[in-house]
Amino acid sequence: MKARLLNRARMKNCWAITASMRRYSYVSFRIIRNARRIGEGNRLRNRDRLRNAVKSHNQAKMYQAGIGLRKLFSFLGPWKKRYFIGLFSQNVIWAVDRLAVAMILMYLTNAIFEKNASLLINTSIFAIVFTAALVALVLYPRYLWISAVYSGMAHLRERVFNHILRLPAAYFESHHTGNAVSVLTNDVAATEEAYRQNMMNLTNSLFEGVVCSVAMFLVDWRMASLSFGCGVVAFIVTTLFAKRLRRIGQTAQEKMGIMSERYADLIAGFQVVRAFSMGKWILERFEHSNAESKKAALRRVDLESGMAFINSFWMLSTIIQMAFGVYLVSIGETDMGSLVAIIQFTGTLQFSVQRLGGTISRIQSAFAGADRIQAVFDTEAEPEHYGEGALAVNATQFQCAPADETAVSFNQVCFAYDEAAGEPILKDLSFVVKPGQVVALAGPSGGGKSTILKLLQGFYPPGSGAICVLGKPLTSYRLDDLRRQFAFVPQEAWLFATTIEENIAYGRPGASREEIIEAAKAANAHEFIMETPDDYQTMVGERGVRLSGGQKQRIAIARALLKDAPILLLDEATSSLDTESELLVQKALERLMAGRTTLVVAHRLATIQKADSIMTIADGTVAEQGTHEELVAQGGIYADLVAAGRAALAS
Repeated sequence: MKARLLNRARMKNCWAITASMRRYSYVSFRIIRNARRIGEGNRLRNRDRLRNAVKSHNQAKMYQAGIGLRKLFSFLGPWKKRYFIGLFSQNVIWAVDRLAVAMILMYLTNAIFEKNASLLINTSIFAIVFTAALVALVLYPRYLWISAVYSGMAHLRERVFNHILRLPAAYFESHHTGNAVSVLTNDVAATEEAYRQNMMNLTNSLFEGVVCSVAMFLVDWRMASLSFGCGVVAFIVTTLFAKRLRRIGQTAQEKMGIMSERYADLIAGFQVVRAFSMGKWILERFEHSNAESKKAALRRVDLESGMAFINSFWMLSTIIQMAFGVYLVSIGETDMGSLVAIIQFTGTLQFSVQRLGGTISRIQSAFAGADRIQAVFDTEAEPEHYGEGALAVNATQFQCAPADETAVSFNQVCFAYDEAAGEPILKDLSFVVKPGQVVALAGPSGGGKSTILKLLQGFYPPGSGAICVLGKPLTSYRLDDLRRQFAFVPQEAWLFATTIEENIAYGRPGASREEIIEAAKAANAHEFIMETPDDYQTMVGERGVRLSGGQKQRIAIARALLKDAPILLLDEATSSLDTESELLVQKALERLMAGRTTLVVAHRLATIQKADSIMTIADGTVAEQGTHEELVAQGGIYADLVAAGRAALAS
């Protein structure tokens, strides 16, 4: 009895457990079903997102390509219309030529196989007349096209050179000169090649491809389908390759720019390279840059070479097409002329697609060059004057003294080369230089002495405060007019690779030979100039390498004398000369300084002891001011510098 009751209880529990399992199974099924629905929804949403992302990516790529083409063609300037007329006229003519050649071959073949003498003669006459007309028609469009290319490129070189000439001083202090040289040579050359050859090949391939494809289907759609199918596959593969070719082309252009920088360093500093036996080190750097450039170029070549397998599609297409065409001729479905025309169209289409691949890669490289050219144009040029914005408003808070009382004045001037970097170079700097006064700027390195000369010449605008020059605020001057008020003699004279006479004449273009000789005599340069092989017509070499340091300085002083500006700026020109040269240069400087307001940046304190006033510039402000004797007596920074100089001489 107990056993039966126990079994009934067990069975009851089992049914309860089973019902519970069914209930929970149903709930689990609903959870799983809902999860699957959610997962399916997420999958569909993710698929849509992926499709949208791919679509957006492709649209962005097309947009970038459009920008690249617009940027490339914008460099043609006013010759753009002439260029496109010549380009498309030639392409239409050549496309008609390819069509006509195939049709002429078709009629000639049929005339021969059908032994139709009349058709043969008429077709031959048409071919001769058509060829003569084609040659005559293409001459003028070709002239328009090629003249637009060379005129546009000459215009582009002038634009690049002119813009580089007007770039602010900050650009040249933050960029290597080799970069600008590479833009003017390599990148402009790549752009010219794109205009002259690559765009012609691209448009010619597209025109001929479209015309031949349509003509093939009109002649025989069955044979045309074979060629067209392989052509589509080849074009898709070519397009995929082009995506990587632009990146590789840009890298190759950048590596070429770095190699130009290395080369410029070697040429400009060859004396230092040899003096310090740096030849091996410089060569290793150049070889490394050259190897990187070669690697980038070879990657592009490898990628272009990889596209050669496209030929296999065309070879297979041609074999199958000929076999199929012969079969159609044998059963009377087509004639031999149509087969010859299709084969001619196929050859033209094959050549167009093959040429398209290499052309696209070279255009991608031209895009990279165009980007670098545009980067130069996007760099804001130096303004004509600083008389706008907050600087001009700030300058109105200060009143400039009349020119007969003050030649130069700084009024609470603050300046930093990089305002975001931190502490400024000049801090509330104020001083006055009277007309005809010789004022020397002394002090520790990095105090801001050379920065003062840069601000005076308008190479940088002051961050705040006001600068007055000859009774007028700096912001009221055009920068060209401002710089006419100054004659500058740098610490190391810069001479151009031309004649001595022309280097002096840069002080005042248009000066007569007599004025140039008088300036040279006043600078103690005439005597040594007459001892050179061609006197004033002697070539000085790059940066004046054929002259000594003292000779270069005297030519620079002659240039300043010829300019005859009211204010003289000297970044002490005798600091690196021997005793004899220093004496000659010092006498020339005394003549140059006579009757002129002069600011001298002093590197050797012995040369400024006769100055009317000496300002010690430290931490961006005037720490001391007075005569040599007064400052030595004060026992401050200047006195310490004098004592340190004497101790160095004694040791």
